[in-house]
Amino acid sequence: MDVLKAAHHGARNGLTPGWLDRTRPDAATWVMGEVLAAVNARGGSLDSFPVRPHDLATLIGMVRDGTVSRTAAKRVFGEMIETGKPPQQVAADAGLLQVGADDQLQAWINEVWSENPKEAERFAAGERKLQGVLVGMVMKKSGGRADPKRVNELLAQRVQRNG
Repeated sequence: MDVLKAAHHGARNGLTPGWLDRTRPDAATWVMGEVLAAVNARGGSLDSFPVRPHDLATLIGMVRDGTVSRTAAKRVFGEMIETGKPPQQVAADAGLLQVGADDQLQAWINEVWSENPKEAERFAAGERKLQGVLVGMVMKKSGGRADPKRVNELLAQRVQRNG
């Protein structure tokens, strides 16, 4: 499990102290899931796998800190396998970095709100099950880049202010 070893050397790879303890379950999940599936699909071995442990540890950290979503991370990982590029570069080049800036999120929410007035009205009237639908619409509008947790918070705030 070289990714765990890479994470252990936090000073060298830019990861903060305690990162390994918080990330070990995520690393194990990635190695046992995505990494082994990719190794098997390529017919190789972990020794010849093109993604460096440090880069996998960085990608896991990017998911953990909300820089990319889990779905985007899988796309980034696939590109890392093909190109050998580091995850930050792949995510930036592919436009997969999550957007958490309230002004941009509000703009997407406003567009969804005005394009779907019936759903917005029902949500504002208390039909909370529509929150997931509206979040999904914002995610689609953003190309999957919106931070869904923050979108949920902003939608809830919008209803509280207006309710």
